[in-house]
Amino acid sequence: MMIKYIELKSDFGDSGPAWIATIKESRSGSTIYFNQMSLKKGHGVSGNYFDFSNGNEYWISGIKQKGSNRHWAGSGKISVEKRAVEELLALQKVNVLNLQEYIVCENFPEPDIQELHRIENERL
Repeated sequence: MMIKYIELKSDFGDSGPAWIATIKESRSGSTIYFNQMSLKKGHGVSGNYFDFSNGNEYWISGIKQKGSNRHWAGSGKISVEKRAVEELLALQKVNVLNLQEYIVCENFPEPDIQELHRIENERL
Protein backbone atom coordinates (compact mmCIF):
# COMPACT_ATOMS: atom_id res chain seq x y z
CA MET A 1 0.00 0.00 0.00
CA MET A 2 1.10 3.57 -0.66
CA ILE A 3 -0.23 7.02 0.16
CA LYS A 4 -1.72 9.36 -2.42
CA TYR A 5 -3.57 12.65 -2.64
CA ILE A 6 -7.22 12.07 -3.62
CA GLU A 7 -9.70 14.86 -4.38
CA LEU A 8 -13.34 14.60 -5.41
CA LYS A 9 -13.81 16.82 -8.48
CA SER A 10 -17.46 16.15 -9.43
CA ASP A 11 -19.65 19.14 -8.50
CA PHE A 12 -16.81 20.79 -6.54
CA GLY A 13 -14.22 22.11 -9.00
CA ASP A 14 -10.91 22.60 -7.21
CA SER A 15 -12.33 22.73 -3.65
CA GLY A 16 -13.81 19.25 -3.25
CA PRO A 17 -13.29 16.97 -0.27
CA ALA A 18 -9.68 15.78 -0.28
CA TRP A 19 -7.69 13.08 1.48
CA ILE A 20 -4.16 11.88 1.88
CA ALA A 21 -4.68 8.19 2.42
CA THR A 22 -3.44 4.70 1.77
CA ILE A 23 -4.48 3.14 -1.51
CA LYS A 24 -3.95 -0.09 -3.37
CA GLU A 25 -3.20 -0.03 -7.06
CA SER A 26 -3.94 -2.67 -9.70
CA ARG A 27 -0.97 -4.30 -11.41
CA SER A 28 -1.59 -2.21 -14.54
CA GLY A 29 -2.03 1.01 -12.55
CA SER A 30 -5.36 1.65 -14.25
CA THR A 31 -7.41 1.08 -11.07
CA ILE A 32 -6.96 2.61 -7.62
CA TYR A 33 -8.71 1.04 -4.63
CA PHE A 34 -9.57 3.58 -1.94
CA ASN A 35 -12.21 3.66 0.81
CA GLN A 36 -14.17 0.70 -0.62
CA MET A 37 -14.19 2.31 -4.07
CA SER A 38 -12.78 1.07 -7.35
CA LEU A 39 -11.49 4.17 -9.16
CA LYS A 40 -10.74 3.66 -12.86
CA LYS A 41 -8.32 5.72 -14.93
CA GLY A 42 -10.45 8.07 -17.02
CA HIS A 43 -10.25 10.68 -19.72
CA GLY A 44 -12.31 13.43 -18.07
CA VAL A 45 -11.34 17.08 -18.04
CA SER A 46 -11.61 17.69 -14.30
CA GLY A 47 -10.46 14.35 -12.96
CA ASN A 48 -8.13 11.58 -13.93
CA TYR A 49 -10.04 8.69 -12.29
CA PHE A 50 -13.73 7.90 -11.97
CA ASP A 51 -15.77 5.80 -9.57
CA PHE A 52 -17.17 2.89 -11.56
CA SER A 53 -20.30 2.72 -9.37
CA ASN A 54 -21.49 6.33 -9.68
CA GLY A 55 -19.33 8.15 -12.25
CA ASN A 56 -17.83 10.67 -9.79
CA GLU A 57 -14.48 12.03 -10.94
CA TYR A 58 -11.40 12.15 -8.71
CA TRP A 59 -7.97 13.70 -9.04
CA ILE A 60 -5.31 11.34 -7.68
CA SER A 61 -1.66 12.25 -7.47
CA GLY A 62 1.50 11.76 -5.48
CA ILE A 63 2.17 13.82 -2.38
CA LYS A 64 3.89 17.17 -2.86
CA GLN A 65 6.92 17.66 -0.65
CA LYS A 66 6.52 21.43 -0.45
CA GLY A 67 3.39 23.53 -0.62
CA SER A 68 -0.21 22.49 -0.85
CA ASN A 69 -1.42 19.38 -2.60
CA ARG A 70 -4.51 21.28 -3.73
CA HIS A 71 -4.78 23.13 -7.03
CA TRP A 72 -3.75 26.79 -6.65
CA ALA A 73 -7.40 27.85 -7.13
CA GLY A 74 -8.72 25.33 -4.57
CA SER A 75 -9.35 25.67 -0.87
CA GLY A 76 -10.30 23.62 2.15
CA LYS A 77 -8.54 21.36 4.61
CA ILE A 78 -7.19 18.01 3.48
CA SER A 79 -8.10 15.00 5.62
CA VAL A 80 -5.12 12.80 6.42
CA GLU A 81 -5.76 9.19 7.31
CA LYS A 82 -4.18 8.36 10.70
CA ARG A 83 -1.98 5.62 9.25
CA ALA A 84 -0.66 8.05 6.58
CA VAL A 85 0.46 10.81 8.98
CA GLU A 86 3.93 9.46 9.69
CA GLU A 87 4.74 8.90 6.02
CA LEU A 88 3.38 12.36 5.08
CA LEU A 89 5.56 14.01 7.74
CA ALA A 90 8.61 12.11 6.47
CA LEU A 91 7.89 13.05 2.84
CA GLN A 92 7.49 16.72 3.73
CA LYS A 93 10.50 16.62 6.09
CA VAL A 94 8.58 18.16 8.99
CA ASN A 95 7.82 17.01 12.53
CA VAL A 96 4.26 18.33 12.91
CA LEU A 97 1.25 18.58 10.58
CA ASN A 98 0.17 22.09 9.60
CA LEU A 99 -3.32 22.08 11.17
CA GLN A 100 -4.36 25.05 9.04
CA GLU A 101 -3.98 22.81 5.97
CA TYR A 102 -4.70 19.30 7.31
CA ILE A 103 -7.07 17.47 9.62
CA VAL A 104 -6.44 13.90 10.82
CA CYS A 105 -9.24 11.41 10.14
CA GLU A 106 -9.85 7.78 11.06
CA ASN A 107 -8.36 5.04 8.91
CA PHE A 108 -10.47 3.89 5.99
CA PRO A 109 -11.31 0.18 5.83
CA GLU A 110 -9.02 -2.01 3.73
CA PRO A 111 -10.58 -2.37 0.28
CA ASP A 112 -12.16 -5.74 -0.44
CA ILE A 113 -10.79 -6.04 -3.96
CA GLN A 114 -12.53 -9.36 -4.67
CA GLU A 115 -15.89 -7.87 -3.69
CA LEU A 116 -15.25 -4.75 -5.79
CA HIS A 117 -14.41 -7.00 -8.78
CA ARG A 118 -17.59 -9.01 -8.19
CA ILE A 119 -19.74 -5.86 -8.14
CA GLU A 120 -18.04 -4.48 -11.24
CA ASN A 121 -18.49 -7.72 -13.18
CA GLU A 122 -22.09 -8.02 -12.01
CA ARG A 123 -22.87 -4.61 -13.54
CA LEU A 124 -21.30 -5.58 -16.86
